[in-house]
Order: sequence, then structure tokens, then C-alpha cells
Amino acid sequence: MSVGASAGLFGLIGAMIALGVKNRGTSLGAAMKAHYTQWALWGVAMGLLPGFSTDNAAHLGGLAAGFVVGYLAGTPPLFESWMDKAWKVGAAICVLITIAAFASMAFFLVSV
Repeated sequence: MSVGASAGLFGLIGAMIALGVKNRGTSLGAAMKAHYTQWALWGVAMGLLPGFSTDNAAHLGGLAAGFVVGYLAGTPPLFESWMDKAWKVGAAICVLITIAAFASMAFFLVSV
């Protein structure tokens, strides 16, 4: 069992690394990739220290998932395309699933 928000934070770091990789031709992209890669390495290294019960699998999973989603999503364009609309529909579906899960949990707790 794992508790905390560090996997989500590693996901955001992974998304920033992906943004730097996609924009590697610019000095800003290279700087972003280097900066956030350093943060990711420090985070994983701190998780390997003895005496801490750190969920490194969650950290690495969040980093990988954030990189993949960040790389696929990219930065928003000036004009909305069909892919942008698909991302918005996907996000709306995820929000609805989350609301349904919380409602189901609430109804279960009330009935017990």
C-alpha cells in the first residue's frame, strides 16, 4: 500500500521532461529537460536511501506515465484540431468516471 502525492509529482516531472525532449532544438527545451531530469534523478536517489520506506515503483511509474502522456499531448496549438477535441472528451470521460466512483462509494457507505 502506498500513500502520498509523490507519484503524481513525478508524473508532472516526467511531463516536463517530455516537453523538453519535444522542444530539444531550442535552448529553453534543453534547459527544461536538463533541469527536470536532475530533479527526477535526485528524487529516485533519495528514495534509494536506507531507512526510508519509499515506494520507488510508484515514483518510476509516475515518471514514465507523465513522460508518455506529456509527449503525446504536447503543447496546445493556436487552433484547435480534432486531436485536441479528443483529449478534451477523454478528460471529460475521466472526470465522469471519478464522479461516478465517488458517488458509488458514498452510496455504499450510506447503505452500510
